[in-house]
Amino acid sequence: MGEESRQHQEREEERVQQEEIPQEEGIFELVIPRGIATGIVFEAAEKFGLDIDQEIRDEDVPKIVLRGDSREVIEMARKFIYEKHKQWIESLEEQRRMRRERILRKLRKK
Repeated sequence: MGEESRQHQEREEERVQQEEIPQEEGIFELVIPRGIATGIVFEAAEKFGLDIDQEIRDEDVPKIVLRGDSREVIEMARKFIYEKHKQWIESLEEQRRMRRERILRKLRKK
């Protein structure tokens, strides 16, 4: 499961990097894929001084969009978001492992 989620994350990173386009002259945007925790996105927006918006493209599902006036800041925010997301996923896997162990211990006691 861990390797599969890392591969999925890498594919999403590549796709998102390709979606980064100038909105208007001097304004850049980063479309955040579904599945990224909104808390991480808001933290990045605050840390890098980006605007948060919502966008509906071809799908009916809105996506979060971060906008800023510098490609470099958008890139730093993207890296920050994916690093935090990676840490979050890894901690989830650790929590699942610990929960399985607790359940197994309870079953062994019976």
